[in-house]
Amino acid sequence: MPFIGPSPDQPTPEFWALVDLARSDAKAARARVAKLDRAELVSFYWAYHDAAELLRDKLFEDEDQLPSEDGVEDAMVWAVAQGEPVYRDVLTDRRRLPNEVGRFMDLMGEVVVNYQRRFHETIPYPEDLAR
Repeated sequence: MPFIGPSPDQPTPEFWALVDLARSDAKAARARVAKLDRAELVSFYWAYHDAAELLRDKLFEDEDQLPSEDGVEDAMVWAVAQGEPVYRDVLTDRRRLPNEVGRFMDLMGEVVVNYQRRFHETIPYPEDLAR
């Protein structure tokens, strides 16, 4: 699948290109998402999900330091949405993650909405798509 890399911290260059497009031109990113086929939508969603979850696992290993669940989710999605350089910075140093995130295009959410609208189901795991 075109967006899932060899490990959760290494989505493909195509993944980061779409993330960068969302930061620079939300309308063009939405149009690009609308053209992705079913497998590509699933691949993008899980690449994004896994990258964000890796941040949660690495940055919040100490459960006493966890902010609210919504705050963690917003911060992880935000960090991926900022592009690969910011993602890598946050991955290596949790202090680079802001306490509050501003507005940003939720590309992962856009993929979910697009998938559900087109296929009338929730996004499956990649291995379930092949069945």
